[in-house]
Amino acid sequence: MKNKESLLKRTAKKALPYTGLAALVALQTPIHESVHCATAELTGGNCTGVVLSAQNNWYMKPLEYITFGFYKVGDLAVGIDGVTSIAHADTLFGKLGSIATAALPEFMYTAVGMGLVKLGLENYKKKPLFGMVQTLAGGLCMSSTLNYMRVSLYGARPGHDYYDVTQKVLDILHLPESLASAMTPLVGIPLLFVAAYGTAAIVTNKMKSE
Repeated sequence: MKNKESLLKRTAKKALPYTGLAALVALQTPIHESVHCATAELTGGNCTGVVLSAQNNWYMKPLEYITFGFYKVGDLAVGIDGVTSIAHADTLFGKLGSIATAALPEFMYTAVGMGLVKLGLENYKKKPLFGMVQTLAGGLCMSSTLNYMRVSLYGARPGHDYYDVTQKVLDILHLPESLASAMTPLVGIPLLFVAAYGTAAIVTNKMKSE
C-alpha cells in the first residue's frame, strides 16, 4: 500500500510541471483577457465583460455559466480569440491606464513565452521531453501575442492592442494619432519585444543562479 502511495506521489510530482504548462497554454485567452479586465479596473477604468471566440474557445462554455455571463463564448472575427469591453476616462490618467491595460497582457505572455523557450532549449540536454514541452508551450504562449501584433498592423479593429498603445502614447505627446499605423510596427512592437526579452532573460538567469 505504501509503495502504491509513493508511486502515486512520484507520478503526481512529475506530472505537475506538464499540467501547469498545459493549463498556461489552454487557458491563455481567458487569462489574457482577464489581465486586460483586471488592469482596467485597477487603473480607474471600467470592464463590463469578456467575449471568447466560440471557434477557438468552445471548451470555455462552462465559464459563461459559472461567472453568470461576465465571460461569454460567442462569434468573433476570424483571428480574434477574445475581446474585453473596457472604458477609460478621457484624461491623462485615463490614457495612461488605457496604455497599461492594453500593453500588460501582451508584454506578460510574450515574456513568459520567451522565457519558456529559453528554459526549454537549455533543459533539453538534461530532460529532453520536458525541454521539448517547455519550448512548445513557450511558442504557443507567444502565438496569441504575435496574432494580436498582426491584427494591430491593420489599424483600429478588435484585438488591436499594440496599435491602441501607440495611438494613446501619440495622443499624450500631442502628436497626430494618424501616425499610429506607421509607428506601431516601427516603434511600438519592437519596444515591447525588447522589454519582454530583457525581462525573460533576467528572470531565467536568476532562476538558474538559485
